Amino acid sequence: MTFVINQQNKPLLIVEDAFKTLPLSHILDSKVKLLIVNKTDTLEIPDGHDSIFFIQPSKKLRSELEQHNYKIDVVYRGRKQSLWQLTQN
Repeated sequence: MTFVINQQNKPLLIVEDAFKTLPLSHILDSKVKLLIVNKTDTLEIPDGHDSIFFIQPSKKLRSELEQHNYKIDVVYRGRKQSLWQLTQN
């Protein structure tokens, strides 16, 4: 999963659960920015990233993104986690 993220120029990885990133933290490139969001907060996506990824986004988060004219698709499905990528509609 990390190879997909690491090959981007300015990737942002957004997670709702910091514990999901702990096993990945030692294999993510230093250029990967990490944003941990609270499930109750409204998500604001920062500018300056060429690729935006999510690990296991909740249905609530996916719905919120779609309401703001974003599309989110699975780009990698592992045994325990899946990686999703955000695109603008």
